[in-house]
Amino acid sequence: MVFAVAALFTLPAAAQNDGDIRNIALSSPGIGDGLTYSSVNNSLDFGAWISGGIDWDIIPKQLTLSVDEQIRIKDQFSNPNKSYSNVGVSYRILPWLKAGAHYSLAMTKNNSGEWRTRHRGAVSLSASARLGCIKLTLREKFQATYKAYDVNLYQSPQTDLALKSRLKLEYDLFHSKWTPYISAEIRNTLNAVNSTSFEYGTYTWQKYDASTNSWENKTRTCYGNLTPSYNDIYINRLRFNLGTEWKFARNQSLDMYLIFDYNMDMPVDFSSSGIQKSYGSYTTEATGSIVSESNYYKYGVGILTLEDSCFFGIGLAYRFKL
Repeated sequence: MVFAVAALFTLPAAAQNDGDIRNIALSSPGIGDGLTYSSVNNSLDFGAWISGGIDWDIIPKQLTLSVDEQIRIKDQFSNPNKSYSNVGVSYRILPWLKAGAHYSLAMTKNNSGEWRTRHRGAVSLSASARLGCIKLTLREKFQATYKAYDVNLYQSPQTDLALKSRLKLEYDLFHSKWTPYISAEIRNTLNAVNSTSFEYGTYTWQKYDASTNSWENKTRTCYGNLTPSYNDIYINRLRFNLGTEWKFARNQSLDMYLIFDYNMDMPVDFSSSGIQKSYGSYTTEATGSIVSESNYYKYGVGILTLEDSCFFGIGLAYRFKL
């Protein structure tokens, strides 16, 4: 638990040192060992999370089945963009130790307004300790998210792996209906595309020139990701929750909380053939070619974008215990 507390306090420094690629881009956007970067993308958003669920003690105080549904809203409370249908089971191994397994059917709206399906499985282990009215809980969760739609494998794997570490402090007053709490969570992505393994080379393609009624060979020197490696590990999210649980009935409760998310993603942008989608350093055109650079295939802005974003939100979670 001491390690978890230390990790949470050192997160901001760790986030700024996630690999040489990120350091180069932060210090000199637009350049870096031949790679082309887009500018750092800082954004701020507001929204809400609303959920409801049912808990059923199959074995009282030991084995519990849970079912719940959550809707997430972003873009200043105007865009419902995610829904999670969850089912899970938890088993109390010891009075202070609990294990869990969960499945989520996740629906996410992309920038084009299309809803896309993801399947997420997770296993977790939670340890707790009490110090008077204070309860500390450390949860470690490993999750795998399968994207059930076409994915450019040169940019990301079909299944994302992540490890989440959460430390939660609750103030539990005896005979009180209110349980205030604060929690902090870090998320490590475990299999992002390794941006340090990009290949540097010359790529050749053909361009039709109507003036000569012929195809001209074109060459360009750039980075590629022809054999992608999914082994980049870095901290990509910090989350704080501040709230209180209100047990307004014997078997019903309402969790009211504030959310703060700080995301630090490093997505790469390659074409469907694994070639860099930005102008890098160019070689001369093929001998005799009269096709100008302006007629090249129009590529995008950069292959690596640093997306630092913040999200503030409110949350409401209703639970009914059978």
